[in-house]
Amino acid sequence: MPSDPGFSMSRVLPYKLFEQLGNVLQQTAQTHDPTVWVFTEATLFGDRATLERATRFIAVVSQPFSGLLLADSSLHAEPSHYQVELTFDPAAIAAFLATLISQLEDDPVSVCRLQKASQHLQVNDPVVQSEFTLRLADVLVAPQTQLQAQQQQQHLLEQHITQRTQELKEALLSAQTANRIKTEFLATMSHELRTPLTCVIGMAETLLRVMVMKPENAFPLQKQQEYLQLIKRSGEHLLAMVNDILDMSQVEAGKVTLDVKLFSLAQVAHQSVQMLQEQAQSKGVELYLKALPTATGDRTAATNDFFMADPQRVSQILLNLLSNAIKFTPQGGQITLRFGIQHDTALFQVEDTGIGIPENQRHLLFQKFQQLDNALTRTHDGVGLGLALTKQLVELHHGIIEVDSHVGVGTTFSVWLPAQAIAQPTEKGEHPPSLPAPLLPEVITPLPAGKRVVLIEDHDETAMLICDLLTAASFQVVWMVDGATAMRQIKLLKPHLIIANVELPGLEDGAIAQFLHQYSTLQAVKVLLLSEDTSERRQDTAADGATHYLTKPVQPYQLLEKVATLLA
Repeated sequence: MPSDPGFSMSRVLPYKLFEQLGNVLQQTAQTHDPTVWVFTEATLFGDRATLERATRFIAVVSQPFSGLLLADSSLHAEPSHYQVELTFDPAAIAAFLATLISQLEDDPVSVCRLQKASQHLQVNDPVVQSEFTLRLADVLVAPQTQLQAQQQQQHLLEQHITQRTQELKEALLSAQTANRIKTEFLATMSHELRTPLTCVIGMAETLLRVMVMKPENAFPLQKQQEYLQLIKRSGEHLLAMVNDILDMSQVEAGKVTLDVKLFSLAQVAHQSVQMLQEQAQSKGVELYLKALPTATGDRTAATNDFFMADPQRVSQILLNLLSNAIKFTPQGGQITLRFGIQHDTALFQVEDTGIGIPENQRHLLFQKFQQLDNALTRTHDGVGLGLALTKQLVELHHGIIEVDSHVGVGTTFSVWLPAQAIAQPTEKGEHPPSLPAPLLPEVITPLPAGKRVVLIEDHDETAMLICDLLTAASFQVVWMVDGATAMRQIKLLKPHLIIANVELPGLEDGAIAQFLHQYSTLQAVKVLLLSEDTSERRQDTAADGATHYLTKPVQPYQLLEKVATLLA
């Protein structure tokens, strides 16, 4: 037998010849020590049913796309491995048998049997010609011992079992981890919701009882104000938590787009610190704001803190980082927000003197619904979304966030955001101010008294709040709960401003603006829509100067400031 029996060829075998050829090869395998193996270098394509019927020939397609035909009917393969291509070329069988004979020339008995089989092949039978045939591409013919074949198959089977076992272990671990995270998240959410709600309900009930008490038994006014402040802070905490969950879901769904505009970095940083100053002071933590040296380049002194980004999202990033620092910094500690622009990249650093983060737990920082060891977090609020959302918002800006921390010393979060810091003048030809006015919850624009406002809102509590605010500011307010009725009354009332819940039937898709444009006497009416949708609808109406938006829940000072601006 040749020392290197393998060779390459392309052959086509008629289906009905398989049975005759199979009988010959089966007899050869019994008398000749090696089992006959035919290896293919390419995948067998097409209909598997043909090979399934040719039971003495089994095609096993294995990685990387190599197949083999076996004359040993005791070795079985999975049906999913059978693939053939439908063609017809019966003359190729003679060349195939001749090649096989040359490989077995040392065995006269086998050669004789194959020669007889080749002489009696019914390749011209019209029935045979009408049958499907099988194409084998780049066939390698080589003898191999039965022991070697079994060892090879056992090795492949063991590899397959090992791989599948590992995949099952990983899937089980992933499922267990997901279930644990879900359980922890639900437990945390239960605490985070119940605690402030208990505060709100309990203190509101207490204040209601105080109102019916005799003056000598009532709480002092200062105590009542403290209760109201606690109710307000609890509501803000609940709102922030809900906003984080909704923002995270929108970011992951790809529904969050950046509203990029030119703004002052110093102003956003200043406002972020000011918004959390009271929270830090109540905990005995000092909050500082420092400007980093700016690599000015072509910048001027009047424009070196302006750049292009989404100011609302940048503020959200800073508030999340500062709130996290306040949460984990003990009384007497310090937190510093540094900001600046270096080579058209905005840099923020939030440094605290808090408890620090162990190195083996830092990988959990930016994973949603994950918190550090309970020993570090059991005394602090949160559902484990703040930093995960922060990282998502940074990446929306194509930025980077990093953390450096030492246990017992403190933590520093650094954020780099690519920025296009090109100053653009305002409509009056002036550059925006580089330093902001204090962000106070009060109306800056004077309120125009006596203006008529139509409110379209079906939520009683929201409507009552808005009516009380506007009435106290000397506006004439007409409240309606139905959009269709309001449309009919607007022509008679001729209001200066319409405030409407955009989710009400008949008020969506710019319906109010379209209605107003039909009447010349109403085209100057301003429209303020209250919506829970913060982005898409706002963009849809950006071209309509008469339509503006506020996002629910509405903050009183924001509403008054917006109304004052629209009616100025």
